Amino acid sequence: IRCLPKKRGRSEEDGGGETFCKIDSSGTSMRLFLVLLGLTIGGQAFRILTKSFTQYNHKNNGTPFATSKNSSVEQEPQSRPLTPNSNASSDDHRHHHHRKNEIRLRNPFSKILLMGHFNCDTVPVDVFQRWIAKMELVFGKVLVRGAFFNTTRLNELRAVGLDVELANTTIVHGSSRDGFVTPYNNLKNVLLDCHGPRKSCRPSSKSTSSSTQQLDGDDDGIFDGVLYIHDDSLLNLPVLAKHFETSTQRQSTIVGTDIGKPGLRNAKQDASYEDPRRPPLQSDDDHSTNLSTTNNFTRDLELWTTRIRKTTYRIYAKNDTHPFADFEGKSPTKTMNELNAQVLDAWNMRTHRDGRCMGGHYKLTMDSRAQKYYEAEGRDDNPYMLFPQYTQADFLYVPIRYAQEFAELADLMEEHRIWLECAIPSIVDQLRHVYNATVSVVPLCTAWGGRRGKPGLVNLCRGQEKGDFQNAVYHPIKPGVYMNDWERLFDVINGDWMGTALG
Repeated sequence: IRCLPKKRGRSEEDGGGETFCKIDSSGTSMRLFLVLLGLTIGGQAFRILTKSFTQYNHKNNGTPFATSKNSSVEQEPQSRPLTPNSNASSDDHRHHHHRKNEIRLRNPFSKILLMGHFNCDTVPVDVFQRWIAKMELVFGKVLVRGAFFNTTRLNELRAVGLDVELANTTIVHGSSRDGFVTPYNNLKNVLLDCHGPRKSCRPSSKSTSSSTQQLDGDDDGIFDGVLYIHDDSLLNLPVLAKHFETSTQRQSTIVGTDIGKPGLRNAKQDASYEDPRRPPLQSDDDHSTNLSTTNNFTRDLELWTTRIRKTTYRIYAKNDTHPFADFEGKSPTKTMNELNAQVLDAWNMRTHRDGRCMGGHYKLTMDSRAQKYYEAEGRDDNPYMLFPQYTQADFLYVPIRYAQEFAELADLMEEHRIWLECAIPSIVDQLRHVYNATVSVVPLCTAWGGRRGKPGLVNLCRGQEKGDFQNAVYHPIKPGVYMNDWERLFDVINGDWMGTALG
């Protein structure tokens, strides 16, 4: 094809740049055109083949000719067992997931399995169904677990297609069979079921959110972690989504809530999931940039010491005379009642008096299987276990890579009958201390007065949200009593975000 000026003899400045095109009868230009066209098509085909091979290679763990599903060769597990003091965010782990870490999912919850925990199996069947239907709009898969001990009731729930299981623990609180230990026991079982590429941990065909995975570029069909919530929790999804945006966050960071008391939060007196071994500023460079004067440092350190001292304690494994002490090993006492009276706050005194926490912690410390969690200061012949502040335990996200380590600790806590609001913080603390897990805390709003369990709780909580601060979880709003209100509030809080994330 040759393009020539329409009027020959005119310069380009005179308008000679206007052209017309015709077939060159000589054929030279035609041959050149065909050669260029062939090179272009060949290059495109090569790039497509290269991209397909790379995706296939990556999907099969770097092995171009991966073992088939029916082969007898064992596949590499999704997450290898951790060893004490191994770095949970090691360089090789970050490198292996580098490509996936660049992806920010529109709906990060599509990579999360949700375990809804119902402490009461007498809730109407349609409430279970409606609750699950809402959650399946967002999460990759939704399971129902609870303090379920009635086989007849269990079969009724299964008959309508619900994925429920009997609580496989004999430990209940008194005769009421409530959720004394069943939440963390059920979470343990779900995590173990998800440890590795197993069918039980793949997205449900019912889940609307699973259809967004391929659009977002992360379609391996394996969940990054398990989120446990009580059925009466109302999630603020746009706030929570910021903690799960990348695969690094979802695969490496444990997420819990604070205790839900604005007064304690504002006064910096809430130590929920805080590491009692790390005073502020001294080892937290990011935080140190916020405070520049010695007075601020001293005041912050004093606040930290005050709140940790009131809620955290040591139990010595080999000190028969004074096994109990505060978090620094000071104020040693013979009995837990003495430590309660001298050091700990009123909540500790109530719960420890009936053995819910400290009694079980004492038995755990004396258990030989707990030795890997012992700490020592100065002398190895005087080991102790450190137990952090109790907190709300109606919400916890655990990456699947910590499944085995979580299960080992949960079994010990369950065996020694430790209440979940003390057991779960202790489990998380040991995962951080022994296995270097990263822990993040989100704000929860609750109430203990007349609005507790009722829809009006949300109005109370929204009134406390000032500026950029928003609660991530509202608890409790009982769906068994206020299901219509629970659904309405879920839509009001999350509707705009869901419209964008689910598209």
